[in-house]
Amino acid sequence: MKSRCILYAIAALMLTVGGVISADLPAKDKFHVYLLVGGEYMAGRTELAKDDGKVIDRCFLLNEDGKWEPARGRLNRYSSIRNKDAAQKMGPGHGFVEEMLEADKEISIGLIVNAGEGNQNYIEHWRYKDPVYREARRRTREACRTGILKGVLWHQNANRIDSSLSYLKDLVGNLRVDMGMLNLPFVVGGLPGSLEHTSRHEAFVADIHATGFARADGIGMDGAHPDPEGMRILGRRYADEMLRVQGELQRAKIPGASRWWTIIDAHVHGSQNEENGLDAAAAWMKKNGVARCISKPLTQTRATTPEQRKIMLANFEKYKGKIYRFCLIEPGEVESVDEAVKILEKEKAEGAIGMGEHYGRNLMFDDPKNLILYEACGKVGLPVHFHIDNNKNMDEKGLPRLERVLKMYPDCKLIAHAQFWLQYPEGTCDHLLQKYPNLYAEPSGLRMASVLNRDRKYTREFLIRNADKVLFGTDAGWWSFGKPPAEREIQFQLFEELDLPDEVREKIYHKNAEKLFGFGD
Repeated sequence: MKSRCILYAIAALMLTVGGVISADLPAKDKFHVYLLVGGEYMAGRTELAKDDGKVIDRCFLLNEDGKWEPARGRLNRYSSIRNKDAAQKMGPGHGFVEEMLEADKEISIGLIVNAGEGNQNYIEHWRYKDPVYREARRRTREACRTGILKGVLWHQNANRIDSSLSYLKDLVGNLRVDMGMLNLPFVVGGLPGSLEHTSRHEAFVADIHATGFARADGIGMDGAHPDPEGMRILGRRYADEMLRVQGELQRAKIPGASRWWTIIDAHVHGSQNEENGLDAAAAWMKKNGVARCISKPLTQTRATTPEQRKIMLANFEKYKGKIYRFCLIEPGEVESVDEAVKILEKEKAEGAIGMGEHYGRNLMFDDPKNLILYEACGKVGLPVHFHIDNNKNMDEKGLPRLERVLKMYPDCKLIAHAQFWLQYPEGTCDHLLQKYPNLYAEPSGLRMASVLNRDRKYTREFLIRNADKVLFGTDAGWWSFGKPPAEREIQFQLFEELDLPDEVREKIYHKNAEKLFGFGD
């Protein structure tokens, strides 16, 4: 009996000082995890009531060591971006947890509270590459090892709000893609007395699927922040909206493929210059229902010796009619159009159906070295698949350099990828695709899925309008071919859930590629 009491005391001590062994946690499917992020309201500026310092039953808090401990008191105290000199007091997490646990007595809740203050409160600091965003993402991934992510709570209490709310839409889109949950519930909170704040966030919820807005009108205030009861009410409103969104998702019939679709993936990267290097790509195709794909060389998979070229051609011969190939000339490798044409004609005769992935490292899109390649590809009849970002094939807002090339070389068909899509929300992609017959686009990669998923109504209309100009692609490669089925590339799920008309889906999935590259069934 004495030894048992000692064991209980040790276990209690472990819980109190911040470590929770796996046996103390509920089963993963009963452990619902929520990410709480934003500014001062979420960090906690409201004085704690006397009973808010006690342990919250069935609720755990992720600490700075990535371990769960019983939640109590100052929920933001382990935030990796908090102002350590500022007091971390009461935020909406307390009222949120009370309501959620009352709604389902079979579950426990894990909280990742990673709010900031000052400049970190501004939405501009929650963009994809910012450390503020990356810290929240890192801690969430840690938490998901033992629990299931069920939603995100966001509160920005500053009035400094981007007028189009595009930054907030980016945050939602990026989190959903990074967590592999395109319908991850996301609830934003209101600011008492700010009609502007309310109006913009109501518009945000109207635009973005699976989102909610916790109103802050009528709550009690203590100066610039809610009083304890007001903050608890705000937290309960967060819970009400979260439950509403979760309920709607459970009741919704998520659109999917109504029949088996023929899919051509226009953008993969196989290990094509290694012996049997395309076997992994073929296995991946079978797992994902891809009928054909186009493998594009990168620096590490480009055949640079006669022996590698022999292996590469043998690999594609093995999968002839199933896996097609692009060739690659790097900018600066040739000094004239005629020299490039000679190389491309040989590549085309030996099976190449396009040129790329064209990187143009440290060059503007219309650099003379690039222009040689565009002109040559136009003469030979090989489409160019290009990557564009901050140091590859660089351009400006509105993509004027891309437009210049489209005008200069109407016979050169260009396939846009990467940060071309970052100008999608403001209409640049739509404008260029509609205006230039020689421009196509394929939205592969995580960031592109994030952009397309942020406003599905607009995306659906865009894809219908540009149904003849978009190619399906994943940007899968040797680094992802071995993933288990549960980690299927997210583009498959996104396009299934957009519920496109059958004729549009057929064009994007395979007919556009068949027409552009000159092969059919």
